[in-house]
Amino acid sequence: MAKISIKTGVAAFAASLLFAAAPSLAQEAAPEPAPAPPGMVRITLKFVRTAGGPATQPLRLVPDSCGVCLQGADPNFAHENRLETIVELDLPKGRYLEPAFEAPAGAFRRVILQTGDLPFQEEGGRLHVELPPLDADAVEAGEVSTHVVGAGYVLRFEHADPARRAGAYAATFPTIQRQAANALEFAIRETVMELGLGERVQREQLGVIEIMGFDTNDPHGHLDAPPHIHMHLRWPYNTGTQIGHFYLTEAGRLSVNRVGVTGYHLPSRAFGPGEAFTTLSPKGTVAYTQTITADGGLSIGVADGRACTIEPVGSGFGSGALVTCDRNAPIAIQVKDDLAQGRLEVRTGAVVEVFHYDRDTGALTSPSVRPPEEASGVVPTFHLDAP
Repeated sequence: MAKISIKTGVAAFAASLLFAAAPSLAQEAAPEPAPAPPGMVRITLKFVRTAGGPATQPLRLVPDSCGVCLQGADPNFAHENRLETIVELDLPKGRYLEPAFEAPAGAFRRVILQTGDLPFQEEGGRLHVELPPLDADAVEAGEVSTHVVGAGYVLRFEHADPARRAGAYAATFPTIQRQAANALEFAIRETVMELGLGERVQREQLGVIEIMGFDTNDPHGHLDAPPHIHMHLRWPYNTGTQIGHFYLTEAGRLSVNRVGVTGYHLPSRAFGPGEAFTTLSPKGTVAYTQTITADGGLSIGVADGRACTIEPVGSGFGSGALVTCDRNAPIAIQVKDDLAQGRLEVRTGAVVEVFHYDRDTGALTSPSVRPPEEASGVVPTFHLDAP
């Protein structure tokens, strides 16, 4: 694999942010949770309720089942709603453990670590969970999102369930902004494909383009408010990644892009309508340029002059999006997320894609890997010498 020097890119990006007239926005940072003690890892376990059971069911670790395990109550990690209880645990690295929790029989139908199921048994008012040995934190069980992966990009689609609301969205659920983010995520994916951005990023080993919306369930301390979307090029090893936050108005249009860079103590910059922000590659070259339009849409362009514009179908992106690339006809994007069925339908012009997902975790269950070629269809490549 070719080595990529990031010095040029970091220097260029720092220069792009650090000039006197740069407008900025203050962002209230969430307090960092205390890490797990030395020699320990932190995990979260999701206990999914049985239908028809109690609306709440706190869980308490049975001390004699795992004397070295510590249950935490940090709201960044420990959650409870009518669908699930999420428990925070600190435990020693690399050990096969079986903690037990006080729980009535039949209260829970699944126990999940990250997006995978764990074996469990019920006995005498206790629920025993079999844990694998772990050497790193695993605290994302509270996240419910589906990852759609393509050449050079990954789209994280957040399943905003009013039953799981937490944090800033506990009292008021942002229905319009969430629908707007749904349409914008797949509209941005369409521009990445139309402009060949993902293929270029993959070909030149520049990292991965990440397309994301916002979480409404505050998983693992991710305070994802106010409502916004993301599109950024995550550099290899996340060194110098420029992360834009495109904030949504109550009408479901874009208002401002606040950009920061990971790994460096640089101030964020705010880019309003008409102000172009250029994302740089690790090599210091232009990856793409993003500009919020005067009416709250988004324009994405590349260095050779090609561009796509994303506009709302109606009064805001909650009604869908129109993607127009160069002089081609606009393509309409419509997104429907059926939380009860675990079915995500995306209409892109005449193309209808259906993504099936695990409704408890968001993990994609639709086939996503091309099957291998049949042996009879594989033709060896060789050169014949001319006679």
